[in-house]
Amino acid sequence: MARLHVDVEGQPRTVALDDPRAPQIETWALLRTRVVDEVSGEPPRNLRLVTRTPCVQPRVADDGLCGLVGRPRAVAGALLTDGALNAEVSAPGYLPRVLDAAIDAARRRLTTAAAPGADALDVAPPDPVPPRSQFRPGRGVLVERAAGADDEEFAIVRALAAAPSAAQVAITPPLAAARALRVPPWRLTGVPIELPEQRLHRAGVIAVAGQALRQPAAGALPVPVVPAQFRLGVVGLWWTDAEVHAASSPPHGPDLLALGAALAFDHAAGAALQACTLAAAGPQRRLRGAAAAGTRALLLHPWSGLAAGGGDVLQIEASGAERELVTTAAFTAPADARLPARVPITTPLAFPHAALAPVQALSETATSALPALAREAQRGDRVLFAAGPLAAAPTELALRIDTGSRTELCLARCLPGYDSVADTFAHGLQADTDGRFALPPLARVARLRVVAAHDGQAALPAIDLALDPTADNVLPVLFTP
Repeated sequence: MARLHVDVEGQPRTVALDDPRAPQIETWALLRTRVVDEVSGEPPRNLRLVTRTPCVQPRVADDGLCGLVGRPRAVAGALLTDGALNAEVSAPGYLPRVLDAAIDAARRRLTTAAAPGADALDVAPPDPVPPRSQFRPGRGVLVERAAGADDEEFAIVRALAAAPSAAQVAITPPLAAARALRVPPWRLTGVPIELPEQRLHRAGVIAVAGQALRQPAAGALPVPVVPAQFRLGVVGLWWTDAEVHAASSPPHGPDLLALGAALAFDHAAGAALQACTLAAAGPQRRLRGAAAAGTRALLLHPWSGLAAGGGDVLQIEASGAERELVTTAAFTAPADARLPARVPITTPLAFPHAALAPVQALSETATSALPALAREAQRGDRVLFAAGPLAAAPTELALRIDTGSRTELCLARCLPGYDSVADTFAHGLQADTDGRFALPPLARVARLRVVAAHDGQAALPAIDLALDPTADNVLPVLFTP
C-alpha cells in the first residue's frame, strides 16, 4: 500500500493513503427514534429536536424519525455516560418531551469478563431477538476504554448464521484489551442509541359539553331535563385510536382525575396517589407582590406560624379556576416581623396571582390511598389515570402524587362514572336549569362511552363520543317517552 512520509512540527509521520478510515472518526447516527402523537399514532407536524451536547447535530426526517449525528470518537464520553447525552423533542400543540432518561436507560453494561480477542459480548439489559432494536448487524458498538488505553473501543455488530441470544452481541473486530469483571461494570452502548417510539402528549385539554333534553310526551317539543332527576356517567375510555379499532367496548374504566393545574413533574406509572383531607390552619395571609406563573417564591405577610424549614401547604386564592396548592421550602424570616418574607415553594406556580391575593395555610387531617397511577404522566399534563375504580374517592379532592423522589400536591376532580353491573352513577354531573352540562377537562383520550338516565324517561342506549382535541366536543342527550 502507498505510504506518504511527512513532517508535522518536527515529528515524522507516515500516512497510509489506501487504508480505510477508522469507522469511529466517520459521521454516524448517534441517536435514533420515532416520534408520534400518543393518541392517533401519527407523527406530528413541524417536529423539532434540540440538544445541549457539543459536537453533535440534530436531524429530523419524514414520518416522525429524528435523532443526532456526529463522530463517535468525538463524543465517546457522552455516549457512555449517564446524563451527558441529552435531547428534547417538541412540536406545536404538544408538550415537549425530554429524552435524557430514555437515553440513559438504553445504555448497556458487560455482565461477564471479556478476554482480548473476544468477538462476542454478554450485555444487560438484553436486546430481544428477532428483531433486534439496538444491536443489528452493521451497527456500531462502543465499549468503555480499558485501563491505560487512549480511547474507547469501537466495533461493528457482526452478522451470524444463527440468531444470538438476546443478551449477547457479536462484534468485529474483536476486543483488543481485556475487560475483567468489576464494580461498577464496564459500560457499552449501541451506535446509534435506538430509543423506543416516543409518544407526545398534547398540550391542551379537551372540552366536552352538551345539553340534555327530554320529550314529556310523544310528539311534544323537547324541554330541558329536570336537574335533580338527570344522571350521566362515563362507562369507559379508549385511550388511543388503535384501541378504538381493536375493541368495540372500552378497554379502560372511567378512572380519570382532571387536575386543577398542570403537573410540575414527570411521574412514572405505579406512582402512589393519595386523597388528602385539608383544613384551614392559622390566619389568612396575603401576597405582598404579584406572582407570575412559573414563580418559585412568594412574598408573604404575615409569615409567623410558617415552619422555617418548609413543608407547609398553602392554598392561593379562595376559589375560582386559578386556585392552587403549593408546598413551602425552607426560608429565612426577616428580622422585622412587620416586613414580608420571601418564601420559596417546591413547585412553580401554575397561574399568575395579583398582589393581595389571599393565601391560606392548610393542615392535613387525613389521607386515604387511591389506586396507583396507571399511565405515565409528564410535566404539563392536566389529567391522571388511576389503576382502579375511583367511585369511593371524593368527587373533588386534594391529590398527592408521590414517586418517592418527587412529590406534588394538586386539586383534582373525578370523572363522573357509571357502573353497568351495579347500575349506579358516581361523582354526579350537575346540569343547569337549561339542561346544559360539562364534563371535567379531558386529555389523552380518543373516545369515551357515556350512559345517561332521567327519572320517568325511557332508558337511552350508551353513547360513544369520538373526541377531537382541536375543537369543542358536543354531547347531545335527548330522552324520548
